[in-house]
Amino acid sequence: MSKSIKETWKHFKKGSKSIWAIVWSCLNVAWLIFVTLKVDGAEKAAEVVTEILVFGLLPFLVSAVFLFLYHYVRSDLYLASNKPELGRSLVPGRLLQMVEFWRSEPKSMLGGTIEYKAYQALLRYRASYEYDHIHPEIEEFLGAFEVSGNIFVPEIKTKFATAAEARKAFPRLKILAKKIGKEIT
Repeated sequence: MSKSIKETWKHFKKGSKSIWAIVWSCLNVAWLIFVTLKVDGAEKAAEVVTEILVFGLLPFLVSAVFLFLYHYVRSDLYLASNKPELGRSLVPGRLLQMVEFWRSEPKSMLGGTIEYKAYQALLRYRASYEYDHIHPEIEEFLGAFEVSGNIFVPEIKTKFATAAEARKAFPRLKILAKKIGKEIT
């Protein structure tokens, strides 16, 4: 429940800054000015204040309540879309499989293999300031791989010369993969 409220509040604030929310607020201000200027005299001050507060501010309150309710109804959708994707958690895992099941020949395919795409995804995470606290780990992890080939048929392989070298480096790379996977999901 509290997660839904937090998510609703976040989208409510964002939705309040949209162009349509600003236009609606301007219309509400025009309505408030109209209601205020409609009153001819101030003999009945209590009635004037009540009328201005109730009828003038009513559109502001109603639109704010409806916007909040709209985002509250959609909060489950927002929370579901913010869940980590399975593919993001598998990015270092696909590369780690290349070390675990070492082969001397590179993997290549027209358009790039899944491992090549995982390598490119990790490069994007490395370039992101959002993940600058794990940049050294990403660099160390990516240091175990070589990319070659061309744009159409890229190739990727590990830098290890033998399966024994790959087995020796595997525990450290597994720790790095777990740390990176935990941070990017």
